[in-house]
Order: sequence, then C-alpha cells, then structure tokens
Amino acid sequence: MNFKVYGPYDIGVDEGYSNWIDKKDTDSLWEKIRRNGVKDEYDLPDACGVYIFAMNGGEGKKGTAGKTLPWYVGKAERQSFNKECFTFKNLYYFNSVLINEYRGYGVPVLFLLARVGENGKPSPPAKDEQYLGVRLVEEMFIQMALSANSDLLNKAMTKMIKETSIQGLLNTRKYKSESVDKLKGVFGIKHEPAEVTGYGAVKIRYDVHGPHDVPMKNPNKVKVRTIGAEQVEEMWSNVLRKEQKSLSTTCGVYVIGMRNKSNTTPWYVGTAHHRSFEEICFKSDIEKLKKIINSGKGTPVIYFLPRWARKKGDFEPAKPMKNKPADMDYVKRFLLEYGVQANDDILFEDSPETEILRDLYVEGFVKSKAVKSKTGKPSKAVSELKLRLGL
Repeated sequence: MNFKVYGPYDIGVDEGYSNWIDKKDTDSLWEKIRRNGVKDEYDLPDACGVYIFAMNGGEGKKGTAGKTLPWYVGKAERQSFNKECFTFKNLYYFNSVLINEYRGYGVPVLFLLARVGENGKPSPPAKDEQYLGVRLVEEMFIQMALSANSDLLNKAMTKMIKETSIQGLLNTRKYKSESVDKLKGVFGIKHEPAEVTGYGAVKIRYDVHGPHDVPMKNPNKVKVRTIGAEQVEEMWSNVLRKEQKSLSTTCGVYVIGMRNKSNTTPWYVGTAHHRSFEEICFKSDIEKLKKIINSGKGTPVIYFLPRWARKKGDFEPAKPMKNKPADMDYVKRFLLEYGVQANDDILFEDSPETEILRDLYVEGFVKSKAVKSKTGKPSKAVSELKLRLGL
C-alpha cells in the first residue's frame, strides 16, 4: 500500500470573509489544484488518504505571531479529500487556530498524503471496505505531529499517545541506558525521543530490559537446533539473576532478534497480555520462532518491555489481563514500523494490520529514506512536511 506526499497548498482566506477560512476559500483551493496541478494532481481532490492542516508562522506588529507547526491530522477513508478535509467541524478547528493562535498573521496550508495505485495515480475511496492502511498512516503522523506540537487539535488517539511512554524511545526524556541504546540499534532508530507531554501526564510506561541470550539445543547444527523446555528454563534462570523477579510474571511487549557478531536483526515482535512473559515466550509462539532459529543467521536474543501502570501516583508492574489494552498494540505497531524497514522478513503476531505494515510505503517516511528526484534530493513536498514536523 503506497502513499505519496503532496503540498503544501496555501489555503487562501480572501474569497469570503477576510482572515477566515470558509467554503468559498476551500472551493477555490480545490479548483486551483485541478487547474494548476501537474500530471496526477488533477485527480487529487477525489482521492483518499491522510491530510495534515498546518500553519506557517507570520510576523505580526509585535513580533512573531505563532510558529510553523502542524495542527491537525485527519483521514479521508470512505469519502474523498474534497468532502472530508473541510467539514463544518474541521473549519471550526482550523479557524480557531488561525484567529486565536496566529491572529490572522499566519498562512494556513494543507498537505495531502494520497493513497496511490500501481500506476502511481491517487486512488478514490473504497466503497465496500475501509482502508486499514489509511488508519495506520494517520496514527503514525498523529504521533509525529504531537512530538512537534503538544497542542494538536486531534482528540481521537491523542489521549492514548500522550499517556503512553516507552523508556528512551517514545514520549520520554533522553534516557541513558545500555538496553535502550541496543534496542534502538536493533530497529535502526537514530533520532532522540520527543517528550509529547510532561512525565506527570504519562499513565502507562514500558521499560526496556535486555538483551538476554537464549540458549539452544544443538546450537552448531543449524537444521536441527531448537529451543526446548530445558533451554527456556535456563534462559529464565539467567534472566532473573539480572532482573527483578517480577519481570517473569508481568505482561507487555517482547522482541526476539538474531545476533550475528556485533549486529542484531529484529525477527519477531510479540505481546503478552492474557498471560505473563514466562507463560508466553518460547511456548505459544514456538512455531514462528522455529523459523527464526533454523534460519542459521546468528544466535537468538530477547528484549522485554514490561508494562507499568500508574496507580495513586506510583507506577506498578501490570499483571496479565483478559483484553489486550490499546496502548500495547500501539507500542507493538511503533516497533514494527521500524522493524519492517530493518528486516523485510520480520514475523508478526496474527492481526489484520500485519501484512499492511509489511507492504506499507509512505514517500520519504516509511520503507524509504526519501523518494529522490533526479538531483538526488527528497521531493519538495516531503521536505516541507518534515520541516513542519520538526524532523
């Protein structure tokens, strides 16, 4: 599933009421895109995908009136961009930013991340299905936009994102830890984490523990080596000598990689929610892990990201629960977004978004450092969007 970045398109405020976005202004915008668009942009208003409303900071009489920031991330899923981007509710949000935050001095702009077909042209909305890929891309860009602007107007998903933290990786302060540094190396995460909210607002925290070696039976015989009950017991014995004993009985996310000399490749991202790490790891998922072990590419290691929940001001390790919490799936997807770029053959838990994540491509952001032009530079739209996102 491919997405291409278009924009930024200036949203004029001169057709209707002055310094106010109204229907005349938005109709004029779509008309300009069709009239002035090159190649595939003529069909862009009728396409589906993700849209981002942003503001370019302007100079007022008393200095800068607002910064260049993203303010809203939305999706056009069952309806096209020209029917979804400027609904009555969205216009209310956008105008409140324009008037209250920028006092008429900023320039409103729109980015469109259109879903494109095999021919490279923007795709119209689906009639009988919802594009799960559109939702996944929306979530990715809400997270990125929140890192740049904690006052993002979105309500859906932002509460969970603001309240969830991964030690040293997501919504957290810089954190010096050998485990964090090594896990970032596994997934190729080079940027420093952005703290979306203050630590006091975080309600769910995932710590990072590892890497821990996983012993194998017949380790030097690639075709017959395996992990049995004896090896699993030995692993936990080694883990609990280094970690708190509560780790084995908690729930959370775990990562299995194969270490070859100094490099570790991510091969599996799993979750333990209805049972503990000790009850899940290398047991219910053993069939998938046999494929990893028999690949012959190094020796297995495991990282644990236990879930901690804030209760009465303090964090306590979370125990297994009947239903998987949304934040656990969010943390899993966050890691998988990087995992598929580090290893195309990475294995997933069985869920609807797994194959979409494997095949997902977003120009300049996912599965590509940048879509390059003949000059070797990222497209202008990608560069402009990264500027607004602070990347």
